[in-house]
This record gives sequence, structure tokens and C-alpha cells, in this order.
Amino acid sequence: MYGTIQGEKSSTLKRHLGGMAFETEDDLITELRNWFDNLDVDFFRVGINSLLSRWQKSIDLHGDYVEK
Repeated sequence: MYGTIQGEKSSTLKRHLGGMAFETEDDLITELRNWFDNLDVDFFRVGINSLLSRWQKSIDLHGDYVEK
């Protein structure tokens, strides 16, 4: 067995994979590709658009940890 992923509410991908078990690494990769292929364009747009504000917070904090 390649592994079991126990999901928490910390990320959408983690929730999607939560509790799934994969026999091989290829099975996991296939599931990941399917998940990414089915995401809406807005998922990526929101993530990319948040980079500027998160970058600025990091600069303001001189590189210290930045919460979302």
C-alpha cells in the first residue's frame, strides 16, 4: 500500500484526499492530476492574486512567518 492520507480542514486538496488509500504512487499521481484538471480557473486566479499582499506582509515583517 502506498499510503493513506487522513484529511483535515486545512486545505481543499487535503479534504479531497482525506481517507483515500493508494496502492501505488501512480494511483496517487492520477488522482492529483484529476483533481487539478477539474479545478475552476478562479481557484488559480484567487491564489495568484493573493501573492502580492502576502509578499508585502512578508516584507513588512522582515521575512517572519505570515498567516493567510
